[in-house]
Amino acid sequence: MASSTSSTSSTSSLWSNNRMSGLMSGLDTESLVKSMAANTKNRLNAKKQKLQTLQWKQEAYRSSISKISDFQSKFLDWGSNTSIKANSVMNKYKAESTNDKLKVSASSTATAATYYISAATSASAAQVKSGGAVSTDQIVLDFSNNADDKKYTVNMTYNGTTREVTFTGSTDAETAKANFLEAANEAFKDIKADNQGFEFKDGTSTLVFNNANDGIRHTFSIQYNTEAVGLANTMGSTMGTTTKLGDAAFNTALDDDALFEFTINGEKFTFEKSNTIGDVINTINKADIGVKATFSTMTQSFKLESTETGTAGKLNIEQTRGNLLNSLFNSSDDFTKKDVYGKNGTITISTDGENYTTYTSASNEYTFDGTTFNIGKLGNFDSSVEGVDEITVTTEKDTSSIKDTVIKFIDAYNQLLDDVYGEIQTSRPKKNGSYYDPLTEEQEEEMKSDEIEKWNNEAKKGLLYQDSYLSTFVSSLRGAMSSAKVDGFTLYDLGISLATDWKSNGKLVVDEDKLENAINTYGDKVTSFFVDSDKGLAATLNNTIDKAISTRDKKVGYLSGMAGIENTTTEKSNALYSQISNMQTLINNLQTRYENEMERYWKQFTTLETYMSNMQSQSSSLFGSDS
Repeated sequence: MASSTSSTSSTSSLWSNNRMSGLMSGLDTESLVKSMAANTKNRLNAKKQKLQTLQWKQEAYRSSISKISDFQSKFLDWGSNTSIKANSVMNKYKAESTNDKLKVSASSTATAATYYISAATSASAAQVKSGGAVSTDQIVLDFSNNADDKKYTVNMTYNGTTREVTFTGSTDAETAKANFLEAANEAFKDIKADNQGFEFKDGTSTLVFNNANDGIRHTFSIQYNTEAVGLANTMGSTMGTTTKLGDAAFNTALDDDALFEFTINGEKFTFEKSNTIGDVINTINKADIGVKATFSTMTQSFKLESTETGTAGKLNIEQTRGNLLNSLFNSSDDFTKKDVYGKNGTITISTDGENYTTYTSASNEYTFDGTTFNIGKLGNFDSSVEGVDEITVTTEKDTSSIKDTVIKFIDAYNQLLDDVYGEIQTSRPKKNGSYYDPLTEEQEEEMKSDEIEKWNNEAKKGLLYQDSYLSTFVSSLRGAMSSAKVDGFTLYDLGISLATDWKSNGKLVVDEDKLENAINTYGDKVTSFFVDSDKGLAATLNNTIDKAISTRDKKVGYLSGMAGIENTTTEKSNALYSQISNMQTLINNLQTRYENEMERYWKQFTTLETYMSNMQSQSSSLFGSDS
């Protein structure tokens, strides 16, 4: 439309695109040209309106197809957790334990039963862990680089509080140490007890904190300062994953070897003192040898554990150089050859409370008749111990879950009927006795944007009024619902019946009490009614819907064949797409014809104007001298 406005503006001038207006003839050339080409323009507008109507109609079809597809995916697809086609949903069982530490679950193949567990021992992984904290809760300082009487300031953190510690240096180590201790204890005197404080261990330069046996681990760190305290890196009394092996204050000190080597389950590992605790952890865990390494900054302990439980879990450890493993595990054990294996678990179980059987497994999961028992959190359980109750597990059909699924399914079915019937029963609106057809460019030029939007909303309504394809679909869908019958069992037997209001368009109502009773009384029949692969309701509905919206080769549905479905083979292979393409071709041809007509008429009038202009010039030349 902008182009039309531009054309109007340009043709009102004297010359435009080699066109001459009616200045000489006195004719309204532009209006005459448009009038002469009006027949073609009207045909062009009509085809454009038809094209827009076809596009809107395709959108309306696709909107209905999308709703049908969503319904199918949610309730008729194997993988959906609300699928009436899936045994796992419609034959759902639940298991409940009297002990929260025993985790239980039931599959759709479970048998209703009561289980009694009198004893259980969890399967364990192969494991090697530190003998207590591996760190010494200390920092080794060095005052040998001090200058006499020089003031040194270091940042020191105690139990999370950071303060500046300023002391007077000295070339006499004992004097420097005394000055440092006095300054450190003074800096934190308000957040420690009077009988607690920093001190050097056994006359050395190893700084510790005397907690006066309060049972609390007090942590501290000192920021690096080589001259003041001999620290090239910030050091802490405890270790973290960023602590370098050479800087770590192990209880079992590292030897002076430059390299540390060991193998775990045949995999060789080599580390240097420049490596961190985190390097050791990550390297082992990335080796894919069935082992997990961890370090706890809270307990300051290191642990190796097999990823498998039971006797299948193993740790075959061999230290070939250095004593890193002794330091990490705070142990004097001989790691030249250490083999550790996991242990199988056991469960003692009965279905009658009298006859018990003990089972053993490398796994902590046991499955009996579709019910799975996970004893991993039970540890060592023994009901023969006084005060320990036997564990009872009850497995039964999950009636409430099945009932909820059926109700959701019926609600969605009713909504789908509402949506499709809404398209079928909505007629095209009129204004002043005429339908809301798509606007032409000329009409839009005379309207505001909100007026155009409102008009278009009206024009899109009713395009599928009494549509035969959608009518066929809802009729088939309702027929599939009412005709489904397996072993004499129907929807009516589930307490599901047609609504009495004839305006409801075949909606269904659910008697929830009757539905629940049917599930409890005829559980297997209810399941078969829905999931039977031949006559079940899910199979019947699936076939009905596939006939409408399938996109499979040679089995394209009548709705997808009419309007197509985006991102499928039918997107550009459908009836409406062909109509739209043909209409676009016709529009392109008419557009070319219209432009050619306009150009031809303009040329004729321009020739006329040129002729009249020349005649006037000649007249002026002949008679101008007399005047």
